[in-house]
Amino acid sequence: MLKKVLISSDLSDASNALLACSVDLKNIGVEEAILSHILHYDTIPGRMEQAFGKETTVMDKSHELLKDLMPLLEKQQTILEEAGIKATIEVAHGIPARAINDLAEKHEVSAIVTGSHGKGLLKRVAMGSVSSQLLGLTRKPVFLFRTNIGKNAEAIIPCRNLFNHILYLTDFSEIAQKSLDYLEQIVKYSKCSVTILHIQDFIEANAYLYRAPDVNPRYFEKIENGIPEEIYSNLEAIKERLIAAGSPMVDFEYKKGSAKYVALDYIEEQDTLTLVVMGSQGKGFVKELFIGSLSLEISRNSPIPVLLIPAKI
Repeated sequence: MLKKVLISSDLSDASNALLACSVDLKNIGVEEAILSHILHYDTIPGRMEQAFGKETTVMDKSHELLKDLMPLLEKQQTILEEAGIKATIEVAHGIPARAINDLAEKHEVSAIVTGSHGKGLLKRVAMGSVSSQLLGLTRKPVFLFRTNIGKNAEAIIPCRNLFNHILYLTDFSEIAQKSLDYLEQIVKYSKCSVTILHIQDFIEANAYLYRAPDVNPRYFEKIENGIPEEIYSNLEAIKERLIAAGSPMVDFEYKKGSAKYVALDYIEEQDTLTLVVMGSQGKGFVKELFIGSLSLEISRNSPIPVLLIPAKI
């Protein structure tokens, strides 16, 4: 399912850290990577907008503007190839988020790998610009790596053993099912441990208390005595599926509260987690899971990488 990815590089220290993390993708079956770099007119002297316009334009690698960039990209290409991932360099000019997505569509990649901080391409990104725009328009799964700044101002990306212990956020919706399909493939390759997390949002609980007609009462059976039966059954089914896929350890957690706060608190408290897998839309506790709420909140603040699966692939 994940054979070819597009890796977005801005040639900063952050993107070098991103490359170091990306080699872990070999462990889930990734065989090929498109190493992409986007030039934007406001990052280049001479107003490239006048020469190239705003549409995505793939550039010839011998172009004068690339003479200093190509050696840097080739060094990054070598990192991937030494890890056993075939890498091809693609440089384009355009609006960054759109250009990344255009290249991903052109090369028919399985997923996009990008960071949430950096300079150049991502210089304005604090999950409020390029990365958030990309999440809003792409139909490709996105591996998002948040860059932290170390004590010596160096870029650090926390991606130790990326596929060691995955947290799967689910609301049992259709998009959560799609996310589970991807997770199952990851488990088959990596044999990783998984924790499943389902959060009952206060909104749903209040809807039940007021006997909203569209709320299934069974959803809240025995709510004071533990996990509701219907939810327990769903969580058990997911657990069994992942164990069958080869996971050596699958646990599940049921919590109540404001989804984004509960999820982030849980991620921060569990220091063994290495990756979050979730959908970019949902229902139930994820009623607000459009870009701009839960998925964006997790992407902005998760201390570990996040794999976001879009509703439409």
